[in-house]
Amino acid sequence: MIKKLIAIVAVLVLGNTAVKAQVGTASPYSFYGIGSLKFRGTMENRAMGGISLFPDSLSMSIKNPASLGELNFTNFAIGATFTQLNLKSDSGDEKAKSSSFDYLVLGFPINKKMGVNFGLLPYSSVGYALQSITENGDYTRLTRLEGEGGMNKVFVSFGYEITKNLSIGAKGNYDFGKIENSIISSTQGVELSTKENNVSSLSGLDYTLSVNYTQPLKNKYALYAMGLYSPQASVTSDNERLYQTISIFDNGYEAVREEYDADLAANGLDKTTIKLPSSATLGLGFGKNNIWFVGAEYEYTQMSKLSNEFLTVNGLAYKDGYEYRLGAMLTPEYNSFTSYFKRATYRLGLRYENTGMVINDEEITDFGISFGVGLPVGRISKLNLGLDIGSRGTTNNSLIQENYISFRVGLSLIDRWFIKNKFN
Repeated sequence: MIKKLIAIVAVLVLGNTAVKAQVGTASPYSFYGIGSLKFRGTMENRAMGGISLFPDSLSMSIKNPASLGELNFTNFAIGATFTQLNLKSDSGDEKAKSSSFDYLVLGFPINKKMGVNFGLLPYSSVGYALQSITENGDYTRLTRLEGEGGMNKVFVSFGYEITKNLSIGAKGNYDFGKIENSIISSTQGVELSTKENNVSSLSGLDYTLSVNYTQPLKNKYALYAMGLYSPQASVTSDNERLYQTISIFDNGYEAVREEYDADLAANGLDKTTIKLPSSATLGLGFGKNNIWFVGAEYEYTQMSKLSNEFLTVNGLAYKDGYEYRLGAMLTPEYNSFTSYFKRATYRLGLRYENTGMVINDEEITDFGISFGVGLPVGRISKLNLGLDIGSRGTTNNSLIQENYISFRVGLSLIDRWFIKNKFN
């Protein structure tokens, strides 16, 4: 037990460093709203297209708290993603890279019918650097926009098995984070430039409810169903805005000549409320216990309710979004003594999402295919590796299309902890 706790402390330190140092996204679409919304699940879920309806007595779910009612082992899990972006527009192509911490979670069974987990994961991520050039007669104006930060969630979840077939669950989240962005405007031939700095400090609460139903069939086959609902929530944003007159040197250094704070209180913008959209998910699946599983989910998100009064963007609107997800997994022989790779778990997934963002009258969609493998580590722990290939956005109406490849890695340490010894 002591060795396990030391290992957890070490990983917590590394995870905390990752949260502070990460570049969570390089997507230009993180310019809008509160940033790019992150997938809130484990590597196992993501490799199956994002589905989370499969109840597993070994590993835990972050997104579906009802599945914790069937958790039989203590789990400690951490995950990270590394992404290569190819950005395509009418004016040319660019490449960008990003890395992100995805989750840090500890879960364990309380008794044979109840489980709990708690941890940290990102909700949204901001990381963009954009510029535009406007030519008008005798002058050329350059506008540069940069942003970073995002919103995170600290959560605790409970799952309870009402009967052998039916489980319910709930998850509570504390939301926090900071979003910073700047706008620099300079004119050719003019020594001084103007800069606007905006900072939003975020905090709030929200929750999720879920239900799982399993119908056993003959020969260890089973049908699975899941429902999940997150109501609309509000996040408080404490805002600051600073205007500066600056000189920009050839090496990129910015010298501030004068500055002043904007009186946001006069316009009621010093403290605003961000509305987070409600969402509902339904899932169905079929499989054979410990061997294979296929499933599908549909998620509806009321993105039309998302709002951020402090940062408004011309040409941006929101409509309700939706996502289709398909996933499958196979473990050839989970208890094989002769073949390591027969004990591994192989995963495949597809997804299509209408994000709900409408920019310059163009709906922003995201399509991806995912692959993954869970490699046994020790007795039942797993090293999970995944690969996502996909595309988001369009080049129509001066927009940007993102073609991405994401490599994901996660570690799930699984064992029986907190059990009293019966014999000395």
